[in-house]
Amino acid sequence: MNAFKEQIIVRSQSFPAEIFIRDSRHERIVAPLHWHDCLELLYMLEGHASQQIGDATTTVAPGDLVVLREGDVHATATDPAETVRILVVKFHADLLADTYGRRGESAPVRALLSPASPRILHPGMGNAETENLHVLLERLLEVWTQKRPAYELAVHGLLY
Repeated sequence: MNAFKEQIIVRSQSFPAEIFIRDSRHERIVAPLHWHDCLELLYMLEGHASQQIGDATTTVAPGDLVVLREGDVHATATDPAETVRILVVKFHADLLADTYGRRGESAPVRALLSPASPRILHPGMGNAETENLHVLLERLLEVWTQKRPAYELAVHGLLY
């Protein structure tokens, strides 16, 4: 397995998160095997993608959420003939740990960060935490897309 380490987010940044939409109408969506030192959420908005995590590969569809933890070796590929849109959210896990560490980590945060929890969450799984994450990502998409004044604070608040 040939993979590279992606270095994007720096803890000392004033806004240590990266949020963007990958849209096949503007770019070819492909990400070769790589890993990074941050948490990455891939929220499928439209179309399908082949998502590899470690040695496992699966197809993700609209509404699916891919949770990639620090060090997860992963890759994404799409069919160039299909319109695909993916909301990508990257941030350091200590953003969550710092917030919840002061009050004792909540069960949903522990589940999100746990190596044992599923990497791909489908809508309608019947799990309250999963449904809450989908609602949160829809709200995050709305705030980020509108980019009203001080939207970075709203995004930070949603990540917390």
